[in-house]
Amino acid sequence: MSLYNDASLAMIPSAVKDGKLYSIRPTDGSGDFTFSRGSNLAATRVDVNGLIEKGRENLFLQSPYLGNVVWGRNGTSITSGQSGYDGTSNAYKLTADGSTGSHYINQNLSTTGVTTASVYAKADGYNFLFIYRESRNTGYYYNLATGELGSPYAGGDIDATITSVGNGWYRCAFTFNHSGTSDVTFFIGDSDNNFTFTGDGTSGILLQHPQLESSLVATDYIETGASTAQAGITEDLPRLDYSGGASCPSLLLEPTRTNLVPQSEYILNGYYTVTSGTIITTNYGTSPEGLDNSSRLDSSNANGGWYTSGMSVSSGETYTCSIFAKLVSGSESDIVRFGFSLNGDKLSHYDISDGTINYSHPNLTTSIEDYGNGWYRLIQTLTTTSSGTLRQVFYSHNAAGDYEIYGNQVESNASYVSSYIPTYGSAVTRSEDSCSKTSATSLIGQSEGSFYIEINIDKLSLENRFILTLSNLAQSEGFFVRHRSSNELQFYSFGLTNNFDFRESIISGGTYKLAGAYKSGDVVFYVNGVQINTDTTIFSTPDLSVIRLGRSLSSATSLGGGINQALLFKTRLTNGELQALTQ
Repeated sequence: MSLYNDASLAMIPSAVKDGKLYSIRPTDGSGDFTFSRGSNLAATRVDVNGLIEKGRENLFLQSPYLGNVVWGRNGTSITSGQSGYDGTSNAYKLTADGSTGSHYINQNLSTTGVTTASVYAKADGYNFLFIYRESRNTGYYYNLATGELGSPYAGGDIDATITSVGNGWYRCAFTFNHSGTSDVTFFIGDSDNNFTFTGDGTSGILLQHPQLESSLVATDYIETGASTAQAGITEDLPRLDYSGGASCPSLLLEPTRTNLVPQSEYILNGYYTVTSGTIITTNYGTSPEGLDNSSRLDSSNANGGWYTSGMSVSSGETYTCSIFAKLVSGSESDIVRFGFSLNGDKLSHYDISDGTINYSHPNLTTSIEDYGNGWYRLIQTLTTTSSGTLRQVFYSHNAAGDYEIYGNQVESNASYVSSYIPTYGSAVTRSEDSCSKTSATSLIGQSEGSFYIEINIDKLSLENRFILTLSNLAQSEGFFVRHRSSNELQFYSFGLTNNFDFRESIISGGTYKLAGAYKSGDVVFYVNGVQINTDTTIFSTPDLSVIRLGRSLSSATSLGGGINQALLFKTRLTNGELQALTQ
């Protein structure tokens, strides 16, 4: 504790907001980091409950304000102040007027790929709600008297659900796959499969909290106003990650990655070819994100499953693919075969009853990760040795198979797997995490100083990945701590007279505690309680004003793992103190 009290800066991941990572020392906020990632919701994390958390967005404007002019209406009047499902008075009554025709409320929006429209609804004179996507020309009826699904319109689409939330209220959701701009419409129905009738001017339905989102299922409601609104892992929110069942989070810092799979969760689309005798059920069970959006793959044939459309690749390129899989009770085959097809199948075999690798193909780097509740992430890395068409393959092994699957991913230029990037109709890129503190001269020891940083490198790779940078703003002089492509941990200086360079070879991922101290003529580096090297060379004193976690100024090779804590000291700690910190 005495060393902690001596720290000029202490970052233990605990509090964040969009664009900000808070340090717990100093206490006046002068040590807080600026954080950025990009302009989309591609990032995910594992939350404190062990579930994958995504970024979410309600695309409807002015929700719940259904009387706003952005909501078009026909054959209806609308009355606010109605008692809602949540105990508030912000529900609306949609009343069918005395005209003959359709009676509805709608909003014109552009969507891409798999989208779910939802609304809370209750009968109030009429018993049916009809949700319709105009340009898709599909929809579904919902019986608000019985709580049952009514008829599909034009064959329905991907899925429809009706869920009781009490007191006669139901959440009605309709999932479709469409790209373009058109109306999403909520009709009053006077009976199943009929939304054209003569209204009586007093009867209608109650509506509350409409939501439109890129998802296979409806998620928790997000209120909007004149613009859309987001929740979950938003664009510039630092990710406090609890992967592997951790009781305390780490700060997840990753490089730019793209999921090349256009539909990572919806298997029944043109990107996937399902083999004969295999049935895919969308939204079958509870996925690793805790929602009922897994797909069931039930194959009555041996070696049944699916393969994907191909992409052209050249020799020498590296790809990592991954998917989450779970055994359905009663499956004849516990073994799944998963991997790539490129001038012949290159598949490894996984036993998803116990999370072991049954066979690893010699051309693949194969691994498996336990995500709890019977779910495993199956991982493959392939460096191509020829040009051709690269496909993914997922099959049962020599017997009929019954599995749940979720979250398919292919990353290019990737020697290890990164966190899940959801896609709903096209490839998606997650930008690099950037975490830095500028104008930090008062926090960094100038003529002498020390650092301590605890990291979790989940995947060793052939990439240089930066851990901690102390430098001037131009990054022309200072100190780096990084993981080198040769699987070495390195502490070195740059831009000084008589630079030093300390390295320690490592052979596996995991947690590492690193500490170093610098002073002209007195430099030392410790890794996990062991002194790696010392140097007594006299060097010039750098100008240190910037702290960067997980990256350098210009590098796109972020840590690719988590930082558990980081401490800075403005003095050169003793070797005994550095050893104690890292043991």
